[in-house]
Amino acid sequence: MWSPDGSHIAFSSNRDGRTGVYQKATGRAGLEEVLDGEAQYPSDWSRDGRYIVEVRENPKTKTDIWGLPLLGDRKPFAFLDDVFWEGFAKLSPNGRWLAYPSNPTKRFEIYVQPFPAPGGQRWQVSTNGGDFPTWSRDGKKLFFVDGNRTMMASDVKTDGVNFRSARRSPSLRRVWSNHRGSTSAMTAAF
Repeated sequence: MWSPDGSHIAFSSNRDGRTGVYQKATGRAGLEEVLDGEAQYPSDWSRDGRYIVEVRENPKTKTDIWGLPLLGDRKPFAFLDDVFWEGFAKLSPNGRWLAYPSNPTKRFEIYVQPFPAPGGQRWQVSTNGGDFPTWSRDGKKLFFVDGNRTMMASDVKTDGVNFRSARRSPSLRRVWSNHRGSTSAMTAAF
């Protein structure tokens, strides 16, 4: 995953039997830096470059969303670590909202919460299943793939504290991939 300014790449690698998130400068030779030796993979990088959103696996809580500050003490913090599966999280363009799929209803749906403070109110965006959330560049739409593999677009409004989504409509007929874990399906569909 590229940093917003293109100067670094964050990636996941299994070194010495442990998977972690690393960073390497682009355009010049240099060493790789371990950002978090506990994380499974990076999920998003805030546009201001201050945070990497990452996913961690835990035998008790399945997969969880963590935040990694890139300034200050750089100590990772649990954003969502409950008994449900969460992953593939994406930050809104202004970095204030995090969209992610989770399965508290036994079916994956798309949820949005304020970021970076953990424990905030959660809003459900999808109603017929959801995966692979992606924000429009202006943050006014949230795209996702629903349970029928249809690309959906939901209009989004925020006032800084509250989140509202409305008018979910198909964005494309079908996404050509039908298996979990293929983010290329979402990218290719745009």
